[in-house]
Amino acid sequence: MKTFLSIGSGPGMGMATASRFAGEGFRVILSSRNKSNVAAQADQLRAAGFAAEGRVADASDITSIAELIREVEVETGGVDVLHFNAAAMHDGNLETQSVAGFIQDLSTNIGAVYAAIKAVTPRMAARGEGAILL
Repeated sequence: MKTFLSIGSGPGMGMATASRFAGEGFRVILSSRNKSNVAAQADQLRAAGFAAEGRVADASDITSIAELIREVEVETGGVDVLHFNAAAMHDGNLETQSVAGFIQDLSTNIGAVYAAIKAVTPRMAARGEGAILL
């Protein structure tokens, strides 16, 4: 069974994308920093008859993302589709947003994405297939 991993799963685009891949026969692994939300989403997919589970991981923490991917790859043999759905955006404009807040957003929106891609691509390349959705 192929594996779909969603980082930053949410009730909108994240759940819609996960549902689509579940319907195509993928094992779905959802992740979010909110344990109860991701558990409810996984329960919803399982209730529809799909293979799904929820994991806690913080997309703003590169170490958390690397650990999640490492665990999933060991358990499943590799991630076939990575969906990086997380995003961070502090409210504000050039005058009001702090540099620290801006850098924190970049860390999630670019740094964590890069780390996730770097973590999944070796096995995808070795298998000669895989997909990354941003």
